[in-house]
Amino acid sequence: MNWHDFFGYEVQKVVRIHDPKLWIINFCLCLLVMVYIFVIQLWKQGGYAVGYAVEGAACVKLYEPTLNGCDMLNQSPCPLVLAPKTSLAYCSIYEGKAPAGQFQRPCKILSADAIQRRLPDSISVLTSVTEYDLVKACNQSLTNCNTTQNVNSKSTYYVSGIEDYTVSIFHTVSYAASPDSSAPTGYIGSSDNFPVGKLLVKNSDLCLNYANTVDTEGKPTNNAPCFLLATKNPHHILSRDEYPLSAILADIGVDLDDFNPGTGTSYRDSGMIITLQIVYQNFKQWSGISPVDFYYNPIFEPKIAYSYYDRVYTNYPSNQVLLSQNGILIATVATGEIFQFSGTQLLLTVTSSLTLFGVVTLIINTLLVKKTYEKSIKEDVEANARKQEDIEANVQKEGATMKDFGKMVMVQKQASMHLNEHPNEGVNVPSHSSLQKMDPLDKCDRKDQESEDALQSTNRTSFRSANFFF
Repeated sequence: MNWHDFFGYEVQKVVRIHDPKLWIINFCLCLLVMVYIFVIQLWKQGGYAVGYAVEGAACVKLYEPTLNGCDMLNQSPCPLVLAPKTSLAYCSIYEGKAPAGQFQRPCKILSADAIQRRLPDSISVLTSVTEYDLVKACNQSLTNCNTTQNVNSKSTYYVSGIEDYTVSIFHTVSYAASPDSSAPTGYIGSSDNFPVGKLLVKNSDLCLNYANTVDTEGKPTNNAPCFLLATKNPHHILSRDEYPLSAILADIGVDLDDFNPGTGTSYRDSGMIITLQIVYQNFKQWSGISPVDFYYNPIFEPKIAYSYYDRVYTNYPSNQVLLSQNGILIATVATGEIFQFSGTQLLLTVTSSLTLFGVVTLIINTLLVKKTYEKSIKEDVEANARKQEDIEANVQKEGATMKDFGKMVMVQKQASMHLNEHPNEGVNVPSHSSLQKMDPLDKCDRKDQESEDALQSTNRTSFRSANFFF
């Protein structure tokens, strides 16, 4: 075995094609690939960064609408700012003409602590309450008891001015990178160090009704979609994003007096569920990685009701009040991605995009083969045309001898006739072989046969070229 051959390696043979059109096509396609890699993949879409899912927690609280946002627990006096019951169409003492189909019940003014139930990452807000006054029906010591309790009375009322109450949101966020990643992991921030919150608004009317609406760049706008900036109340301990409940309801396009097709009553009676997405982001197209920002995106699912029950004993164990409480459940969900620079991701993006140059090479090679095939066909056609011209020129050249040939034929016929009549006389008659040698038609036939053979040979060559191309 030759060791020089063992340690040798193969290389591809390179052929340089001088064709301006193919060079222009190849240059344009390579330029498009470069633009796609560096402008679209890297600059616009951030192919150098990798995103990590966020993990967040939120604290939602309800506040009464007070004068100048004062805190009723820490400031006195701190008056409520609520519309009178006589101006609310859903209250039974409404002084105006109620709209058709309007549900009306007695209204009660309640404190925020009385109408909210705070849950992990969510809050329920009362809109209506039905009280059942229950009386114990029989003694449990008896062996037979047909019923455990009887309903003595029943009453339903609405919470007055619930739309004017303020929803306050405080949240924190972190993210966890994959175990094999070198990116940092842990706490990112909270409402204290984030910019002011933004509520995503998809309703153009709401963008017009509120003055503090901005676009994605933070510039004032009145066109949807826009972002409604949250307010910060200096009287509250934590820096919270606050919105009136009416703004959230208007954003999802629902009025509490609207008909709920799932229950046959209004949403004020049946309750509803609102999912409030807190979307975190730190990447913008064309701008790259930026400080962490977020916005709120409320999502509403119609035909769904929400209620819960409480029991209060007024005279244990014989008398109790069952409270059927319907309201709005606001559940927060942290979502979005936090992007960090990754050299591995950059390498993967570039190397995967470089395969497009192979596609460009395939396209150019295909065009080259096609052009070569078409050129060979054109050359064959031109060669056949030249041969045909030569044949026609030969025919015209030898056509002049046709008259002489005809005269010789006539002489032969006359001589033959004279010889038949006078067999004893000597006459010089042209022989048949000499006439055959001078026959121009025979020469033309030979020329035609030669041209036909050449054409068939050319067609066979073209057919082999076509089979190679396809």
